[in-house]
Amino acid sequence: MTRVLLLERDPATRDRLALALRRARFELRSAGDAEGGLRLVAEAVPDVVVVGHGLADMTLAQACDAARAAVAGRALGIVALLPPGAAAAADLRQALLDGADDALPHGSPDDAVVEAVHARGPCAPAGPAARRAAHSSAWGTAWPGAQTRLTTPSCCRRLTAIGCASRKSSSIS
Repeated sequence: MTRVLLLERDPATRDRLALALRRARFELRSAGDAEGGLRLVAEAVPDVVVVGHGLADMTLAQACDAARAAVAGRALGIVALLPPGAAAAADLRQALLDGADDALPHGSPDDAVVEAVHARGPCAPAGPAARRAAHSSAWGTAWPGAQTRLTTPSCCRRLTAIGCASRKSSSIS
């Protein structure tokens, strides 16, 4: 079972996301501040940390660095929830430069957060090449005349939530 730590200052958002993550069968711990969250990182050693915007006592870059240091070289996925109004490509890029593995804009649907956690969990393909291969196998081949599946792979559902174009399933013959 994937262990998830949710760091979110706002209690209503924390409760809503906690419910969605528990329904998705994640083992969940949560904290309302960075200091308490980092203590939980050291104790529970999560597989994925979801960092909400507005942690008053730490920036995203500091939280990412401290969380990775606390797990001492173990793989740790970090999903950042961006503040309101920060959905531009530059904001997403900055979150990735700060150390997050994924970034979702404020107000993203709960299922987008669940998909991001699934994509960063221990069962997710490791590395960009493996993720591309998993994406390609979910879509079949990408050249004309190929058949595509009638489902949207989880990585595309997550990208659709942040405004990226996603191919809908169809037959291209």
